[in-house]
Amino acid sequence: MKNINENEFVNSYLTTAAWVTCDSNECQDFTRDAKKQAKADLMLFISEVVNEFGSEKANELLSIAGNDLTYLAPHDFFLTRNYHGAGFWDKEDIYGEDEAKKLTAISHKFPTADCYHIRGKKSKLTF
Repeated sequence: MKNINENEFVNSYLTTAAWVTCDSNECQDFTRDAKKQAKADLMLFISEVVNEFGSEKANELLSIAGNDLTYLAPHDFFLTRNYHGAGFWDKEDIYGEDEAKKLTAISHKFPTADCYHIRGKKSKLTF
């Protein structure tokens, strides 16, 4: 997708996963496999959004910035796919009512992605 930096998109997703999983900033690092899985899931999610909305509208929806994240959509994708108490469905004012419902439906096509904290010399997270 034009205008979307894949690395920053993945980083926004992983930042959300760490925020949901950890009580502090002690575990912000992810295993290589976790990063690969996150990227694969996000690229499939982007593809589904493009199929649903077309390239131009998808780019608009996926490029919205979050308060402390480069992109809001990966944050909402993580929360929605894992049935947290927030996500696309509660941001109709940002995405639009119909769009938020469709983004929620797309997210629910994906299985949940549980994050696990691995303690060791260096704390890591993995899926």
